[in-house]
Amino acid sequence: MAHVIDGPERLDSAFRSTLYRLRRVVFRECIVFDDGVYKFNWNSDFSYDVQLFETYLDKADSTTVPVEATKLLEDGLNFYKDEYLQGVYYDWVIVERERLRTKYVLAIEQLARMYADQRKLNQAVQLYKLIIKEDPFQETAHRELMRCYYRMGDRAAAIRQYHTCVEMLREELDLTPSQEMEELYLQIIR
Repeated sequence: MAHVIDGPERLDSAFRSTLYRLRRVVFRECIVFDDGVYKFNWNSDFSYDVQLFETYLDKADSTTVPVEATKLLEDGLNFYKDEYLQGVYYDWVIVERERLRTKYVLAIEQLARMYADQRKLNQAVQLYKLIIKEDPFQETAHRELMRCYYRMGDRAAAIRQYHTCVEMLREELDLTPSQEMEELYLQIIR
């Protein structure tokens, strides 16, 4: 008769198997047994893209030098490759994924404003388009994209962007654009 592993023995076996696979995938020293507990070895030589992403964004927020903040945001955004733990749907993962995605979109918006202020309008346009791709209902991004097109001398693109936003708001949310959006549109068509 075969011996069936059950209860604590089964958990112990699953834990040891997972620990073995983790150490093979990451590196052996990533998990240490210390004081009767398995822990991540924070003193080991590792890099964690989420930590780097947030560190760069925090540094950008704390500097008062626009050129330095721009570079820190650019570098930080490079660490955001995709959704956090894509394909994993535990509640805590979903909450963290949304927190990081929100932080990502806000950083893009901040960088787009900096580019626009520095007259790097083509870069600002690309970032505002990215924001709209991430969150099509963000009227501020549509408005700032219109403003960039207008500053570049492309009134037709600014007007098209306005109509795209108005149509999307009306069809999807049954809303009208804000007064600020309407005022910008009137300024552009004059």
